[in-house]
Amino acid sequence: FGNFAQAFGSDVAFGYINGSHQCTPADEAKIDPQLKAFLKGPYYEWFNANKTGDKMVYTHIEQSLERLRTHIATNGPYDGLLGFSQGGSLAHLYCLLAASGKPGYVLPKFLVLISCRASRHFEHDSIVAAAKASKLPTPTLVFHCAKDDHVSTDETKNVVTTLGNCAEVFDAAGTSHRVPNLPPLHTAKVKEFLACVRRGDLA
Repeated sequence: FGNFAQAFGSDVAFGYINGSHQCTPADEAKIDPQLKAFLKGPYYEWFNANKTGDKMVYTHIEQSLERLRTHIATNGPYDGLLGFSQGGSLAHLYCLLAASGKPGYVLPKFLVLISCRASRHFEHDSIVAAAKASKLPTPTLVFHCAKDDHVSTDETKNVVTTLGNCAEVFDAAGTSHRVPNLPPLHTAKVKEFLACVRRGDLA
């Protein structure tokens, strides 16, 4: 996390939820060696993406959405959702489903997405397309970097096209797929975003 959490200030409390599906040995072999050196495992995921014919299929996605919904209902309410990589994709999808009126899903006051892509699961194509036509109203702060080696800038920009109330933080010098360590300029953007959410300027 580096200094990322501190950028939100001492009056912001974080709750954490991890993916519940343990990676298979084959999936674990795909994990970046630097990440494995830093985090010893076992390793878990929210979903597993695989191409079947011309369709992208996410296994575990419905169970993970239900896990997130149940966690929010049991431990919330939460003002906002924050997600990195797969977690960001899941948080984004959860909000699209909430905006579509899916029972039990509640839109947060704000959303923070870090280096993530929109769902590519074939069953979500229509949901993502609908969000591009009628954009998600939730104030959202999106982080991405120029040389992310897992999620391209174009993929994150595709997420932005679904958001009607979005602020972007782009790290032109960034070279890896990670929660960013924020320079003072980007820390100021986080604080400005949160201040606007609190005042209702972004509602």
